[in-house]
Amino acid sequence: MTTAFPGAIDNFTNPIAADPLDSVTVPHATQHADINDAVEAIETAIGTTAVPVLARLAGPQFTGVPTAPTAAPLTNTTQIATTAFVISAANTGPQGSQGSQGSTGSQGATGSQGATGSQGSQGAQGAQPSFGFTSGLYYSPLRAAGATSPGTFQRTFYVPISFPKTLTFDRIAITTFSTYSGTGAVRLGLYNNDTSNGKPTTVVFDAGTVATTAASTTYEITISQTVTAGTYWVAFCVQTAPTTSNFFGLNNQLGTGYTVHSVGMDSNGGIWREDGVSGAFATAGTLTTGQSGCTASMRLA
Repeated sequence: MTTAFPGAIDNFTNPIAADPLDSVTVPHATQHADINDAVEAIETAIGTTAVPVLARLAGPQFTGVPTAPTAAPLTNTTQIATTAFVISAANTGPQGSQGSQGSTGSQGATGSQGATGSQGSQGAQGAQPSFGFTSGLYYSPLRAAGATSPGTFQRTFYVPISFPKTLTFDRIAITTFSTYSGTGAVRLGLYNNDTSNGKPTTVVFDAGTVATTAASTTYEITISQTVTAGTYWVAFCVQTAPTTSNFFGLNNQLGTGYTVHSVGMDSNGGIWREDGVSGAFATAGTLTTGQSGCTASMRLA
C-alpha cells in the first residue's frame, strides 16, 4: 500500500521490542492491519498524491461545473466573480450624464374664486365745511325783530332750532322786554326731536332756572353742552311769575322755516306748548300748537 503520508505509517513497527500490545487480546499484526484500513479510508475520501479528490488550498484544480455566490452589482473586492456577475457588469454601463431640462408644461386651469375678504375699517371722517359759526356769539331760533311774547306761568314753549354740524355751547340766555316788570324765574333747556311726528320728545339738557328782575336785561346760565347735527327744541318755562311777564320771543310763524300741522293747515306757527310744568324738565307730555312763544339763545363755546 502506498499513501500520501510518511513512510513510517506504511511500514508500521514497534519502536519498543517489549510492546505491551502483545499482551492484549488483539495481536499486534491485526492492529497494524486495522490502522492500514483506516489510512486507506482517509485516502479514498481526500485522495492520494496521484489522484486527489478535494481541491488543494494552493493552486486548486476544479472539475465539473463549480459554482460560487454571485456578488452584488458594482462589487469591487477580491471576491470571486461568477459568470452571472460578469454578464451583469457588461450589460450595466456607466452612469450617463443628466439629460437637459424638459420644456415647461401648459398653464393649468384657473382655480375657483376665493372667499370674500373681511370688511375694511371705516375711513376717517372728512373735514366739515364752515357754516359761519363763531365762538362767543349767541344763536337762537329765527324770530321777528323786536318780537315780544308773554311768558305764561308754568307753560313750556318748545321752539325748533337746527344745527348743521356738531357744536359745543357754554351759555343759554334769555332777554326781558322793555315792558317787563317784577321778579320771576325761568327754566331753560333743550329737547330732542321726534322724527316720526316732528315734536319735542326727551330732554337733552336741563340748564335749571335763572331769576329775572329787570326790563331789557339779558340773563344767562352757564352750561357745557355738545350737540350733534340735527333738529332740536329750545325749552322756555316761567316757573315764578313776575308782574309783567314779557320776553323776547317768537311770533308771526317764523320758526325755522317750516311748521308742523295735525291737518292740512291749522294755526300752528311752528312751536309747541305744554301747560302745568313745574320743577325739572322731563319727557314732553301733552302738547298743543301755538303761533308765538318765548325762547332762548345759546352761546357757542
